[in-house]
Amino acid sequence: MVDSLTQDWTPTPANRTRLSYSTPSTVRDVHTQMLLATQLKHASNPWTRFQRLMLRSPLAAQSGLVVARARWAHTLFMRSRIDVVFYDDWRRVTHVSHGVLPWLGLVWGGREARGLLQLPAGAAQDVQVGHTLEFLP
Repeated sequence: MVDSLTQDWTPTPANRTRLSYSTPSTVRDVHTQMLLATQLKHASNPWTRFQRLMLRSPLAAQSGLVVARARWAHTLFMRSRIDVVFYDDWRRVTHVSHGVLPWLGLVWGGREARGLLQLPAGAAQDVQVGHTLEFLP
């Protein structure tokens, strides 16, 4: 459903509309009912993407980074391995990369990917292509 004043998509389970790009704080896998992260940060432009993970200490347990409107990720200037989960407009997982190496990793989520979730290595071990992500405030 589209709000005519803000032109923002509001996701609802009933109509499975496109993902809103508001800042979520928790994400879970609907199929496994597992919480993937409870302390999410949001990056929406190149500067905030650089600020969030590059040249920083490794991601803490239950933390992650949501990057809206992204089809690929790299690990240049990162200090630890990460899991990368790509999703489409309807929050369905399109690709999962486990343990992407720091400084060397470059992963592409495919043409249907519209965003990605970066998690500490091992956090996305049960996430599979076709699962649905639920972003909660």
